[in-house]
Amino acid sequence: MQLYCGLPIITNKFTAEETKGVPHHLLGCIGLEQETWTVGKFVGECLGIVGSSSRPAGIELTLVD
Repeated sequence: MQLYCGLPIITNKFTAEETKGVPHHLLGCIGLEQETWTVGKFVGECLGIVGSSSRPAGIELTLVD
């Protein structure tokens, strides 16, 4: 549910302050008027982010389901 923008109360989405500057990709990225994502679409978007992620050496990338 947190992939959809416009549902912060329903999903108990955390605030920008709570992220403490750590990027949280794909949260709030789907508009409510957009077509529902399939698993394949989600995986493709994730792989695109992971493949293009520029992070300093030694910084871990954590995927949470």
